[in-house]
Amino acid sequence: MFKSLQKEKAFTLIELMIVIIVLAILVATIIIVQKTTIIRSKNTRILTAIAEGRKMAETIYLKEATGYDTFCIDGGGFNTSIKELDILQKDIQNNGGSVVCYSGSNSYCAGIKLFGPLGGKEFFCIDDEGRFETTDNQACGNENTSCP
Repeated sequence: MFKSLQKEKAFTLIELMIVIIVLAILVATIIIVQKTTIIRSKNTRILTAIAEGRKMAETIYLKEATGYDTFCIDGGGFNTSIKELDILQKDIQNNGGSVVCYSGSNSYCAGIKLFGPLGGKEFFCIDDEGRFETTDNQACGNENTSCP
């Protein structure tokens, strides 16, 4: 007949707030790790494409009488009239990078702006002398067909 004056069991407001805060910290950590992983994977994709570009440059040099002249659209990217270079350039652009390429008969330089910094450096450079390295700035220019 008489109801017991016993308290019902429930979570307190403080307990709920602590659970929410812990969950928010976990979600924030996962988002940060995921973003870093995405940037790394995009940069890896860009570096793989530019490594393939280097192979194409050597193929062009061996096949063409003009040397590296047809490798680049000077000031632009790769010579996209060559199917393989068009595919590489699109892959780089789809992953957030952009190519600056200069070539002459005996030399070339291709600089790539990466998606986010790689080791604190934002650019990657390849040239006919075998350089394949990160740089602080866009190394390739109209007068410069080699990496620093």
